[in-house]
Amino acid sequence: MRMYGNEIAIHQGESFTIDKLIVNEDGSPYIVGNLNTPRWEINISDSDYGAGQFFKTYQSTEIKHFTYTTPIKISDIYKSKTNAGTVHSPYTDFPTQLVTEDKKDYIGYGYLSDGRLVAYEPNDAVFYKETDGKKDYRYWDVEANSWKSYECPIIVVFPSSDTVNWVPRTYYWNIRLVAVDSENNPFTIDILPPTKLSVYANLKGVN
Repeated sequence: MRMYGNEIAIHQGESFTIDKLIVNEDGSPYIVGNLNTPRWEINISDSDYGAGQFFKTYQSTEIKHFTYTTPIKISDIYKSKTNAGTVHSPYTDFPTQLVTEDKKDYIGYGYLSDGRLVAYEPNDAVFYKETDGKKDYRYWDVEANSWKSYECPIIVVFPSSDTVNWVPRTYYWNIRLVAVDSENNPFTIDILPPTKLSVYANLKGVN
């Protein structure tokens, strides 16, 4: 397999893997909201238009999702507030332990700049801190009881048993986030528009 940006070129019968990180225009990692049964779909089509043209769909359901889809800067949370309402002591690093309040555990607990109390549960959000212009994104892993680096990957394997049946020509592939809404109606979010996937004849055994 060869990739030129997002364009792909393979030979018929070649297995390959798409392993990409989904990011926003500003370079921050994409965050999937609390959707019902979210999944990534990679669709292969005969043309660059029309969902009805898909002849093969690959899915990946390994998705972390959060309540907030915008990462939260950890230093925007302040540890305390005076009786006059002034907030101070912003977090300079990720909290090392959960804060318990009213029998609930919070990983982000404190005040915003306007004095409002905030209490983020472990699965609410992705947090980040910025050092010398570099942003470090993390989420709280409940099972590991620790912070983990956050990225939004999509990994899908295309087996040779499929591609051997692809007639040499130009196809198109796209990435979509597929889920259902609160009324169980399906909806999609386009992540990557239809992009060229060129399949060349397998010349193995030809001298």
